Amino acid sequence: MTPSPGLLLDFDGTLADSISGLRQAYQSFVTDHGGTPSDAEFETLNGPSLREIVARLALAHTIAAPQADLLADYRARIQSASGFYQPAYGAEALLQAAQDTGYRIVIVTSGWRQHVRAWLDQNGLLHYFEGIIGAEDVTATKPAPQPYLRALSAFKCSPEASLAVEDSRNGVTAAVSAGLNTYIIGQSSLNSQIEKSPLFKGRLNRLYDLREILLNGKT
Repeated sequence: MTPSPGLLLDFDGTLADSISGLRQAYQSFVTDHGGTPSDAEFETLNGPSLREIVARLALAHTIAAPQADLLADYRARIQSASGFYQPAYGAEALLQAAQDTGYRIVIVTSGWRQHVRAWLDQNGLLHYFEGIIGAEDVTATKPAPQPYLRALSAFKCSPEASLAVEDSRNGVTAAVSAGLNTYIIGQSSLNSQIEKSPLFKGRLNRLYDLREILLNGKT
């Protein structure tokens, strides 16, 4: 298979408008286990796998319960909220434009493949995607570059011709470190070295903005 351009999309907060649901899951989990949630702590949880998130929270808030039980608890809270996630504004228009211009479209997430696939199917978007790289596919999640390197290899995408879209510092760090031209949605702070990298292409107000960039060939 000849390497092709790829559009590698983060899931939570990028393709799916899920941050409010994830915040609610985090806050209820910490509060119900006797801790005090904070915006600063929640910001650091955008990128790591769920297993790592639960381990961090158990340590930070001195939660003395088996890790397997805590993981199941947190997962149930996220799954409960996920049915209400909506696609980001203009998501399908972007996906159609990317498909029409020859991009292989892949999800690169720290979540689970099964959960993401079910959401894509539920929202009529699954047919746009070549596949999903999830937490179960790697040994090191974002900000490590491994998820993006795995996606490039598995779906035969050329890093020089591909784009990544993220919404977090961890995600951008992972994508740029994997050699990808990378955009970020929103105003999350970035490492100054990453922000100065020629691979960091700038900030988008919304996912839909990338459609015009693709159609105009100005990536």
